[in-house]
Amino acid sequence: MQRNFSFLLTLPLFFSTLAFGQIGDAYGLDQSPSALNERKVRLVINNRPLAKVNGKVISLFDVVKKLDLQFYDYDPEYTPLTEEKYQFYQARWKPALDDMIIEELILLDAEKREIEIGDGEVRQEMLNRFGPNIMVNLDKVSLNYEEAKNMLKKELICQKLLGFNVGFPASQYVTPEKVQTAYTAYLEKTPPKEHYLYQVLSIRSTDKEKAVSIGDEARTLLGHEKLSLEQVQDKLTNAHPGVAITISEQFNKEPKELSSQYKSILSSLNENSFSSPCTQFSKYTKSEVCRIFHLIKVDEELPNSFNSMHETLRQDLMNTAFEKAKAGYDARLEKKFGFSKEASKIKLPKQYHPFFLL
Repeated sequence: MQRNFSFLLTLPLFFSTLAFGQIGDAYGLDQSPSALNERKVRLVINNRPLAKVNGKVISLFDVVKKLDLQFYDYDPEYTPLTEEKYQFYQARWKPALDDMIIEELILLDAEKREIEIGDGEVRQEMLNRFGPNIMVNLDKVSLNYEEAKNMLKKELICQKLLGFNVGFPASQYVTPEKVQTAYTAYLEKTPPKEHYLYQVLSIRSTDKEKAVSIGDEARTLLGHEKLSLEQVQDKLTNAHPGVAITISEQFNKEPKELSSQYKSILSSLNENSFSSPCTQFSKYTKSEVCRIFHLIKVDEELPNSFNSMHETLRQDLMNTAFEKAKAGYDARLEKKFGFSKEASKIKLPKQYHPFFLL
């Protein structure tokens, strides 16, 4: 079953050209595209150096390994289609490269601060990520044990420094008062909404005065004799052959969806009440029609309660605060080490295509 991984294309990541025609199936990327297409689609990774940071070269293969690990983390049991990987790589390789460049600066910062991660923590993380069948699962992401161990160790170090320099300041910023302020702003943008549930009895006749007279008769039957719309329709249709008497479907509309005339009529009615007959011009039949409106009920759609919105608002504030704190930390790292993220990138040929399908 094909799955939708489109949301992965927007997820943040923390943390020698391949001979033309050399295929990515050697890297574990060759998959059958679909039951409808018997041709094997192959993904080519046009590997080359992309950046150099603190003496370390980051290649396209390095970026792909990061992206493959993210795919694996989403669902270890799923093998994505070649087209899915291609789309994912195309959308994410540049942001992933930026993150990996900053990650190298975070690691340099950790080295200066003498921050270390113990082997026990790394082993536990290996177990958490890859389970007891470590080697089998590492094959799924084309990593050997040492590669995976080094990658996870770097991730853990980066997470620790991000916690100090980004996570903690962000959490300090998001106070209960700020969540309450966000809820007040939400209420201002989300006022209560009314929904009118109504039907219309329409009377059409070539004789305008007759249509109005039948409308008065219908209103009397509805108001005094308490007949239903259907009963009134049957009775008046039998009594006045040649006159078209119809009942609309039930409409459920917000006031903003109604014409000013309809809104004026419905807003003046109580629930389960009928309007007086009124003559209107029908834009469909290009003729006048006598109508009686039945307001069945008015539903009020209220904004979500503070309790139900609290976690969503808090998380939105946390995300915003985290992004701001992360940008500040990145800038401090670049200044501290006299580094420019863009300057570290190796200039690519104009016609460079990192991935393509064959």
